[in-house]
Amino acid sequence: MKKYHYTYWISASPTENYIGCRSCKCKPQDDTQYMSSSKIVKQMIAEGKKFHKHILKVWPTRQEAMEHEILLHRILDVAKNPLFLNKARQTSTGFDATGTTRKFSDEHKANMSAAQTGKKLSKETKAKISAASKSRKHSAVTRAKISAIHKGKVVTAETRANMSAAQTGKKLSEEARANISAAQIGKKLSKETKAKISAARQ
Repeated sequence: MKKYHYTYWISASPTENYIGCRSCKCKPQDDTQYMSSSKIVKQMIAEGKKFHKHILKVWPTRQEAMEHEILLHRILDVAKNPLFLNKARQTSTGFDATGTTRKFSDEHKANMSAAQTGKKLSKETKAKISAASKSRKHSAVTRAKISAIHKGKVVTAETRANMSAAQTGKKLSEEARANISAAQIGKKLSKETKAKISAARQ
């Protein structure tokens, strides 16, 4: 029987979100009973909390679904983000609980460190991850949620410096400049935006 692999986003409120991936034998849109393997989410459901489930994307393989989950976890920093119930961030080798209250013993940390020492991604793996990322398109619902999560975030001076350094020397292609120009035509900046740009330039 064919297996389906997909990434999903469940939400009970603006501050109670969870992103995961799932493999099942039924079509994703029919997989309505499954919400999450998270103990926290299961407990909330048991207590009567209602979650709404969005299917983000269906993938040909489990690996591709997990790579998408990894990407979203990294972008949204779900382990630290107070708007998410994920207490660990999915990685290629398991879960990363960085930023959570979970504590590991010195012995456990030493074992994890030893297991990861010397591990490097092959060129082929890097190429696959890069290719998969380029082809991904988020739904309007997902884009709106990502936008809402990032609103109000303050970028530190250190982060701005790093971003500036990363862009130094980079040149946009003619096509990229044309796209940016076309996207800006007809746009009017609000007074607030103009004030922010002015303050930033000073």
